[in-house]
Amino acid sequence: MNIAQSKKIHITDFLQKIGYVPHTKKESYWMFLALYRDDHDPSLKVDINRNTWKDFGTGRGGGIVDLAMQIYNTNDVSICLKNISSAINFAETPIFSFQKQNISVETKSEIEITKVTALEHPALLQYLQERKINIDVAKEHCKQIHYNIKDKNYFAIGFQNNSGGWELRNKYFKGCSGKDITTIDRGGENCLVFEGFFDFLSYATLHPENRLDSVCVLNTVINLPKALPFLRKHKKTSAFFDNDDAGRTAVAELQVEGINVVDESTKYSEYKDLNLYLCSSNK
Repeated sequence: MNIAQSKKIHITDFLQKIGYVPHTKKESYWMFLALYRDDHDPSLKVDINRNTWKDFGTGRGGGIVDLAMQIYNTNDVSICLKNISSAINFAETPIFSFQKQNISVETKSEIEITKVTALEHPALLQYLQERKINIDVAKEHCKQIHYNIKDKNYFAIGFQNNSGGWELRNKYFKGCSGKDITTIDRGGENCLVFEGFFDFLSYATLHPENRLDSVCVLNTVINLPKALPFLRKHKKTSAFFDNDDAGRTAVAELQVEGINVVDESTKYSEYKDLNLYLCSSNK
C-alpha cells in the first residue's frame, strides 16, 4: 500500500477495524474517543465527506496516515501504511488474534481478568520490539493478561497499579481494569514520574543502570493528585511527561504544590513523548 492508496480508505472503516466504536454518528461526521491518549469525552471528529479527522483535545488533524501516526506513536510512514493495510485486510489475512476487538469504552465492570501469566506471547513481544522496549525490562515489570469483555476473550500486556487493576495494551487496544497510580518505592531521595507505563519502560530501556530512584507512573495525568503524597516523600522529582499542553500543565501543577520538580521533557523536546524519542533514536 502507498499513500495514494491509503487515501481511498475511509477513516471510519479503519478506526472500526482496529476497535474504535463511534460514540456519535451524524450525517456529515462521526465522533470517537481518542484511545491513543486518555480521552474521557469523545473529541476525535471524522469528517465523512472530506475523509479527514480532527482531535479537539490536542488540536491535531489531517488524513488517515496522520491519524495512524498518532495511534501507532510513530512518524514512520511505512510503518503506518503497513498497519493500515493490515487492519483493513485483517479479516482475510489476520496477523494477531487481538485485532478482532471491537470496543472503545473500557470500564472495570466490562473487563474481567481471566488469567495472569508471564509475558511470552510472540505477538505481544513483537509489539514491544516495535516500540523499541527491551524485552527483559518489560518482563520484569509487566505480565501477560488474558481478559474477557462481553463473552469475548482477548490478551494484552498488563501493567499493574496500586489498586490491583491492570493497564492493558496491545497493538490495537488500550484499556484498563480500574484506574490508579503505580509506585515503586526504592527508598532513594529521587523519584521519576511518568504519564504512562510505556514511558516508564522506555526510560528503563534507555537507563537500565538506574535501580535507585523511586518510580511513579500516573497511568493518566488525571491521577496527578493521587501521586502527591508519594512524591512529597522524595527530595526531588524528575518529570518525564509528554511535550504537549497536558504535560506542561502537569509540571506547573507540581510546582504549585511545592514539589521540587525538574522537567525532563526538554531532553526529548523534538518528540511528543519519551517512547517516540526512543523509537527515533539509535540507542
